[in-house]
Amino acid sequence: MWRDSGKVYGARKIRHALEHEGVALSRRRVNRIMKGNGMAGSYSKAAYRPRPARPDDDPAPNILAREFNGYAPRTHLASDPAYVRVGSSWAYVCLPGDLASRQIAGHSVGGGFAGERVERVLDVFGVTRSLSRPGNPYDSAVVESTNRLVRKELIHRNVYTNVEQLRSDVNRYVWWYNHQRLHSTLGYLSPVEFTQQGKTL
Repeated sequence: MWRDSGKVYGARKIRHALEHEGVALSRRRVNRIMKGNGMAGSYSKAAYRPRPARPDDDPAPNILAREFNGYAPRTHLASDPAYVRVGSSWAYVCLPGDLASRQIAGHSVGGGFAGERVERVLDVFGVTRSLSRPGNPYDSAVVESTNRLVRKELIHRNVYTNVEQLRSDVNRYVWWYNHQRLHSTLGYLSPVEFTQQGKTL
């Protein structure tokens, strides 16, 4: 299960995955087995410190205001680009996530992030923006969490020399994230399983 997760899962997620298979082991036992075989998950607890807000000239209000649950599926998406070193330049990865199921609803990978293009798309589809305060990760907790997972489970484990390679890896990662990755927030189900069971956060 550790290998199938791309060597990402720690003892907690492996224990829940084993429970899905009908095998009952304590987390301590799974931890000992992993340690004895040189297996380690790719997680560490992040400690965020809010930074004071800086002036922002964007007039979009913070509508969500840290309320990330209680929405109908596909009505509230949250996203923010993450930047990745590709060769000697930078690329972006943007993964809009559905707040009702934490499923990645789409993805974009490219060489230059253009805010004006995003604005045009939002206008065409009648999407209302909710902009979090600058420098405060708690205002966009779901996005920051997803971006952290992508960095930890994919980006920091690879060296990218071209955008096509990054795009291909992100395509595979998004499928795995939605269909197979266990999420503690979802009761150790994948987002697709969670949605198929008619659940929402």
